[in-house]
Amino acid sequence: MPIPVTIVTGFLGVGKTTAILDAFARLRPPGERWAVLVNEFGEIGIDGAILEGAADGLAVAEIPGGCICCTAGPLLMHQLARLIDTARPDRLFIEPTGLASPAQVVDMLRRPWFTDTLALRAVITLVDPSRFLSPDDAQPDTFLAQVEAADVLVANRADQHDATTLDAFRAKAASLWPPKAVVAVTERGRLDGAWLDLDPTPDRPMREVHHDDPHDHGHDHDHGHDHDHAAARPHAHVAAGVATCGWVFPPDVVFDPARLQATLQDLVRPGDALPHGVLRLKGIFHAGNAWGLVQGTATELSYGPTQHRRDSRVEIIAPAEPPPDWDVVEAAWEAARRA
Repeated sequence: MPIPVTIVTGFLGVGKTTAILDAFARLRPPGERWAVLVNEFGEIGIDGAILEGAADGLAVAEIPGGCICCTAGPLLMHQLARLIDTARPDRLFIEPTGLASPAQVVDMLRRPWFTDTLALRAVITLVDPSRFLSPDDAQPDTFLAQVEAADVLVANRADQHDATTLDAFRAKAASLWPPKAVVAVTERGRLDGAWLDLDPTPDRPMREVHHDDPHDHGHDHDHGHDHDHAAARPHAHVAAGVATCGWVFPPDVVFDPARLQATLQDLVRPGDALPHGVLRLKGIFHAGNAWGLVQGTATELSYGPTQHRRDSRVEIIAPAEPPPDWDVVEAAWEAARRA
């Protein structure tokens, strides 16, 4: 059975090591073997020594002297394979340095060798709520990347912040797109045990349709899609005169970059599927070997990088009259997928 693996990330000093130690002491079932792969930017492994010294029975391996995202090739594979072989853990944690984004590690853990051995769970990002509330242009890029990559976003050290700050954290976190699987507040690094087994990825493509009638919020049930995974769907805007449709695809669905770009250019403009084009298109796609953010209107498309790795997803907002043909749009997404 694959070993569940949780990436615990966060900026320098936010309490990642404390959180892993607490989880080991509080959440580990009797008899289970747990292990952690820890990465530090410096040559001297302080966190590894802390973990080994404070948690008797916790198997620890280190990658010192650099960002795990930059050394995530042969060294990460070697250290992981060695840790699995020697410790034979029932659960594994990876703690990247606070100067790293976990997205590249997620990409590597989804390679065939790892998917046979490891079961990737939700990425947990710890943040200081005060830092999180700072303007984005005042934030280090790494911090923003860690927040973007999070499936579970946790404000740590709640006991050191007032209720106003924590409420502001929740409000800002709730406005993030794509939405997080979990937004939580904790103190002293206490993680909820359910987060360690959380798989936030959908198991197959999903579609959700929202109509312009504010009294009709029903879903289109004619296509055999599973509507029981509401947490994995993008938030949809509902307003008179506007129709919205969103799709969510598992992370192993890969789009062909050239076909996807052609599909996007066709869809945003007026056509058979969308008679008036789009008011807004916003999507994240796993295309080729990369992940990208796409934003568009009927006259413009822009592309950029993203650290999100949970799923591919796209949401279209268009005039409700004449009605968009979502079946045609859905067929276009299917045609843009890599064979």
